[in-house]
Amino acid sequence: MIHPFQDALVTLIGTPLRCNRQVARQELVNAGGIPDEVITAFTSYVVAFYKADETKAYKNALYYESYGTLSILTEEQFFAILEEKHVSSKKTKHHGDDVMHDTNADVKARESKRITQDILNRKHMNFLERNGIYSNESRVKINLSPLDRDYRADKARGLLHG
Repeated sequence: MIHPFQDALVTLIGTPLRCNRQVARQELVNAGGIPDEVITAFTSYVVAFYKADETKAYKNALYYESYGTLSILTEEQFFAILEEKHVSSKKTKHHGDDVMHDTNADVKARESKRITQDILNRKHMNFLERNGIYSNESRVKINLSPLDRDYRADKARGLLHG
């Protein structure tokens, strides 16, 4: 079984009581998670530390949770999941050495997660393209012509000065 945080976007909000934020982030990375600063539709988990409920980010997390796109965890739940021993493969003996063999369920779970992430990435890129942001390998091009067209129309109508 793979770790629940494996390849998942996780946003930490509030102040951790058990350790500092850097240690919590590092533990998340060690478990295979991806720390993120912003809560989006692609976020899998939000960890609500001490006084997190007083932030705008927490309200944003509640919004996304209401649609079922993410899960909000408490500090205790977060560290309980981190401390669980999730074994991603089984060991068999092969000429005196330990050899790792993925179980069929692990392979299916990983493939399912990869397909889901690929779909989310495509949806994200389609969203960006619809809004005038185009990606070409390592470069991002932004089409500002709709903004320029609106600016010229507003200026022609006398809505803008200058």
